[in-house]
Order: sequence, then structure tokens, then C-alpha cells
Amino acid sequence: MKNKGYTVLEMVTAAGLLSCLFIPLFLLFRSASSNFTAGNWKLKSRSEANSFFQRMKFLTELAGCAYVFDSQGLSVVKSPIHLIQTAKNCELIVGVLGDELSVAFMNVTSRGNFRSAQNIPSNGGVWMCSRIAATKRKLSLNCYNRCEKLPIDVQSWRLPLGENFVPAIDEELKMPFTLNDVHSLKFSVEGVSNNKWLITEIVCTQNENGGIRNVFEERIHLKEDAEVDWFSL
Repeated sequence: MKNKGYTVLEMVTAAGLLSCLFIPLFLLFRSASSNFTAGNWKLKSRSEANSFFQRMKFLTELAGCAYVFDSQGLSVVKSPIHLIQTAKNCELIVGVLGDELSVAFMNVTSRGNFRSAQNIPSNGGVWMCSRIAATKRKLSLNCYNRCEKLPIDVQSWRLPLGENFVPAIDEELKMPFTLNDVHSLKFSVEGVSNNKWLITEIVCTQNENGGIRNVFEERIHLKEDAEVDWFSL
């Protein structure tokens, strides 16, 4: 009895049937993998943004009270919150930036340390400087407790602090905070007097060409006499 092999037609037909079975399975797997990756990125992006905004809110609210005090403990100098003009009410596209660019700067002072009012001279306090910088697809929030460590482009905005002020301790800085995958940044200020709000909107995208988007907005209540200065570098 002779063994009968498969004809070419039978092999081609079998391969076609297997393709019809495996191609949909492959597409389903790829779709599930893509959805998992996108969902994981959205959760990670939201977590990073929440941490970034919480720190920014804390520092901005302290900056709204940033004064220099004289020997009688009276405030004599106000310190504005510096925000970059190109992000005022319109998107500053962070995704195309090259060199690091300062986008916000705040002097932060307190009559006590940033956790309690103990161990600080009655007419003095502690201070630090906070700076938000942008590079390609990234925002970083850094604090400095030594003026000489400040970047050159914001040196002129530091407060002329008196001898009763002491630098914040390193443990209070908890820096840096970084937010990745940033596409754009926008600042706006609403309200007047004691009902003034700083609104920060940040758009993150999964990749440089767009993809999944996360839009974050934070409203920070500014103190009654807090000042905002829009600058251009």
C-alpha cells in the first residue's frame, strides 16, 4: 500500500484556515495589550500630576504670604509670584522645548518653620525659593535654601532677607518633583482681592505625537494681597 502525501492545494488550504483562526486572536491580544498599556500610563500620569500639584499648591499658598519683616516684626516687602508670560491664558507647548526654561518662581517664607512655629526668633522666620522649570516633555519643581544655588535667570527675584531669617532645613525641601510626558502648560488668574485664584492647566500625552491625553487642572486660592508678576525671559 502506498503512502499518500498532502497536495500543495491541501497545504495552502490548511494554512489559510489556520491564518483565519490566528489573525483575529493576534489582533485581539494586541488590542488588549495596547489598552492595558494606555490604562497603566493614565494611572501613572495621574498619580505623578497629583503629587506635583499638591506640592505646588503648598508652596504657592506659602508664597502668598512671602514677606520680609523688619526688627519690629512688621512686613515691609511683598514678594510677587512670578509666572511666564508665554503661558498666560494660552498653551506653552512644552513638548518642543530644548534647553531648560524657567516658567514660575516664588519666594517662600514663614514666621516659623514650615511645620510649626517653634525654635524661630519672634521677628524672623525661615525661607526658601521655589522654581518650576520646563524642558522637553518634562516639568520639574525644585526648592533652594541657598540663594547662591539659584539658577542665573531667577537670581534677581530672590528676596533681600534680613539676618533674622534662616534657610529651611533640607528635610523640608523634599525635592525635586518631576512630571513627565508633558505636552503643554497654561496659567491664568481669576478673581480680585480676597477671592483670587491661580489656575494651572497641564496636558500630558502618552507620546510625542499625541496618543492618549490626560488634562489636569488645579485651582489654588491666593492670599488677599498676593501679587502675580508675568515675566518674559
